[in-house]
Amino acid sequence: MKTELVHLSDKDLVVFLDSKPSESIDVTKDLCLSFTGIVAEIKGEFKYKQYKKTRRKRKIQSVIKLTNEIKNNLIDIYSVSIIGKMKGNFVHWACNSINVARPKIGAEWELVDKQPKKFIWKDYTFDLKHALGLSVYANMLALIGLRFCNFAKKQGGNERIIFALDFLPGNTEESMQLMNQIADNSNIATMWENNLKYGFEFHIANLADYSEDLKSFKDAKEHPHFILADWLSVATIAKVNPEQLKEESNFSDEDIALFVELYDTLKNSGKIELIDVDDEEYMSKVKKFQQQKQ
Repeated sequence: MKTELVHLSDKDLVVFLDSKPSESIDVTKDLCLSFTGIVAEIKGEFKYKQYKKTRRKRKIQSVIKLTNEIKNNLIDIYSVSIIGKMKGNFVHWACNSINVARPKIGAEWELVDKQPKKFIWKDYTFDLKHALGLSVYANMLALIGLRFCNFAKKQGGNERIIFALDFLPGNTEESMQLMNQIADNSNIATMWENNLKYGFEFHIANLADYSEDLKSFKDAKEHPHFILADWLSVATIAKVNPEQLKEESNFSDEDIALFVELYDTLKNSGKIELIDVDDEEYMSKVKKFQQQKQ
């Protein structure tokens, strides 16, 4: 995977990614984790804010408006969402990939009472949640990448697929470096080898800010496509685990149903794909790739 600065062209497919509720893995919490990648075309003015920066009443108004704009083709989206329990296969994937890569990259676990607490690589130290989050992110990029290979092939005209990330866990250069090392030295490499057969180049861009006019800059999280990915991650959780969203937000059942309608609007038009990593049939296919590199 390449992470250097790249200049965009009309032959690039830019995929914006977000996750909810966090990019890190906390094995003490029985929560659903949602990774969402989108490509979008917005016709007209975009007046949405990040989900967490939108007041509760405004959230309901915004999700209704967003659903209607998608129905009326004012916003055209293709999305891939990956969801699963933090305590489920996400953590198993994370542990497997990072432990396969660990001896190859000269890293070690720091143990406390025989339990891993910190991951030490070069002169860098990552806490357990941070390291596992980077390992999961590396896995998710490969899986999402495959789906967008199919999308780009059908669409035609693309030569590169660029993954735009707002922040990795820890938001540091060493986080990006470690994620790439895990991807290149574990079972994930096999998945990328499969993706490369589609004939595209892949790049990762960790964006801090962006400009609409090349004069002033805004926080990357305010980019309309990051905001759309943010709201669709919430909608995916509403669809798969409504009780989690209700507990986090104090939404009523009627409120949750509005987020589910947003998800269903895309699903019914074939504009969203859902991958459940805790689905046994799907996992059996992924394990075949993992076993090839172990």
